Amino acid sequence: MRLRHSSIARRYIYGLRTAPQSDLEDTRPLFEAHRAGNSPDPVDTQWVDLAALGASDTRALDLRMLDLLSRLGMDEDLYRFGLTATSRCEGTPLGERMIAARRHLHRRLVATGKTDLVLPFDLEEYNQRATVAENLLFGVPTDPALVGQRLASEPRFRAVLAEHGLLRDLDRLGVAVARTLVEISRGLPPGHALFRCLPVIDQEALPEIERRLAVLGDRALPDRPGDDVFLTLALSYIEPSHRLGLLDRPLCRRIVGARGPLQTRLHSGGKPDIAPFDPGRINMRSSMLDNLLFGRIDTTQMNAEVDIQEHVRAAVRHFGLEGDVRVRGLDYGVGNRGRLLTVRQQASIELARAVLRQPDLLVLDGTLRHLEDCAGVIEALTSGPLAPESLLVVTDTAEEAALLPVQVTVERSGAVHIAQASSPVVLA
Repeated sequence: MRLRHSSIARRYIYGLRTAPQSDLEDTRPLFEAHRAGNSPDPVDTQWVDLAALGASDTRALDLRMLDLLSRLGMDEDLYRFGLTATSRCEGTPLGERMIAARRHLHRRLVATGKTDLVLPFDLEEYNQRATVAENLLFGVPTDPALVGQRLASEPRFRAVLAEHGLLRDLDRLGVAVARTLVEISRGLPPGHALFRCLPVIDQEALPEIERRLAVLGDRALPDRPGDDVFLTLALSYIEPSHRLGLLDRPLCRRIVGARGPLQTRLHSGGKPDIAPFDPGRINMRSSMLDNLLFGRIDTTQMNAEVDIQEHVRAAVRHFGLEGDVRVRGLDYGVGNRGRLLTVRQQASIELARAVLRQPDLLVLDGTLRHLEDCAGVIEALTSGPLAPESLLVVTDTAEEAALLPVQVTVERSGAVHIAQASSPVVLA
């Protein structure tokens, strides 16, 4: 089974999925479900055979998965994946520890003279490492209409910008960005590194932008205020990253001044459409890393990313959060056929899935070549409660074969040699 679009956890437990047993005494809901063409199973049905793993609940299953994947060399991967996952712990003891870790991290940065590595979110200040859109919203959208390119055409958003006289200023910024980027990207082949360095402009959108600029001519502003194309470019702009010198302090102050009116206006059904940045709360729409940082890394400084990751790791360890971060890493999306994973990661997850099914005989053919710590993997497969009854490994080299207690060599002539490096491993 190849890894298709799903999370690590979903692919991992695929072999444990079973048809749930229904003990409903009242069969009327089943009849109605069949008649309507719906699933007869309740929405809260447990499809994973927890008993097969000796797990009492889903938390115990998570810990079992973490243990096996860590033994197969995935602990650091899960940690990195977990930091990118959204937080789900607002109002919980874990959330309180996350906020404590956030404060500890900022105190540590002050103590080590590294406060300039992170530009914290401040309601009264423009964050130079965030986009214009992020500075306006000062939070993470919960309404899809406020995400990405759709934001530029959202009526409520545009109305607030117009009321604060920002539409024309952002038009001017967007036109300047378009002209500069079109000029420096002219003649570059598809996939050029420049487009990765300047994600404010999409290479596929260049023809439309050039057409709009041709219509505009020498004018600094389009006829219609808030042109979607130019406004989108302006909203994606980050001055220190793009370095075009287009954002001045007066405009930044006016953008900050529009935050309150925007958060007041952007509500649906009595609920806010933006999860605001709050130093005393966990933002459920932000990643675990963003919640710990509560700001943006100043990537213009040398080795800033590496330095910050070290300080984050220290704070995470200080508050015992590593396991919780790795649990969130289980929800990392692997992409279609696992394209978001390395070959090593795919091999480790597929191997873990096979082990999880507790086979009588586990055969590995060519798997070790994709793994880094072969000795650790063999040890993980020959010890512990999930070790298979028998393990057969087809190796590429004598060095790999030497990791196993019994080696069988088949010559081209058909001769078979058996060498026993140590006492055979007897698995209970």
